[in-house]
Amino acid sequence: MRRLKAVLASAALLAGGAVAQSGYGPAVTTTYDLRTLTERPGIIYVSPKYMTVVEFSDLIDEIGTSQPSLLQIKVSDSENIIFLKALRQAGSADLVVRVGGYVALFRIVVDGQMESPRRYIVGLPVRGGITTPSQSGSARPTEAPQSDASLPSGGQAGGLRGQGSQQSEPPAGDALPSWLSVKFTPSVSGNSWMVYYEVQNSGSAPVTLRARDLTVRRGTVPVPFRIVRTSFGEDLEEIKPGQTASGVIVADAAPEPITWEWRVSTAQATYILRGTAR
Repeated sequence: MRRLKAVLASAALLAGGAVAQSGYGPAVTTTYDLRTLTERPGIIYVSPKYMTVVEFSDLIDEIGTSQPSLLQIKVSDSENIIFLKALRQAGSADLVVRVGGYVALFRIVVDGQMESPRRYIVGLPVRGGITTPSQSGSARPTEAPQSDASLPSGGQAGGLRGQGSQQSEPPAGDALPSWLSVKFTPSVSGNSWMVYYEVQNSGSAPVTLRARDLTVRRGTVPVPFRIVRTSFGEDLEEIKPGQTASGVIVADAAPEPITWEWRVSTAQATYILRGTAR
């Protein structure tokens, strides 16, 4: 009897091991041709419970949705992966991504029954398949614009949070209006400074936020940079009342700190957002 019990116990352990080894869920990886997405939106399923990962074969230039209240978007430090999570139990939205010279269109669908994370690979066809994220190109920095003669020069940058001033007044004497909230969060990733920014407009008038009005310097020398936008509305360069613009400023890392000045304006006034990363 004892021998029989031992045999049965061994069989149960083996069966349990087989179940554990074969306990994979269904395939959750989908591959898209980047060129096709410029004409036909690809469907991406998201969930409030599980993460959806979208990997691109090149660096992301801009990304956004017209339904920011439905979708949480995060760009990886490598700048070619985005993480998506639904903020509601149901709904749909658009997602537009500019990458590698293409504008990729997606339709986001919230799947409340999704029981696992999902992965999407987006690239260009090569022999044997689709380009993978590990084959992504190098960063394409944008030359920093030369400093505007009308901007205040020099001076200590105002910490990690934006410091504002009226353009016509000395920078140390003014602060941002209460309805304009600005936050800068610098970090280092590999050989790059990544400065995450959020600009919230709680006022009653639109705020202009243009890439060409941003200057990044190391000391007094302008340095190349690029902007990856993670949210935008109908107009990339305008923040409407009640909206928040967010994204990442990317510049080459170096032992010396970098500083930045970003000129934003309304119809009545101009302000300078300043920050530093050490």
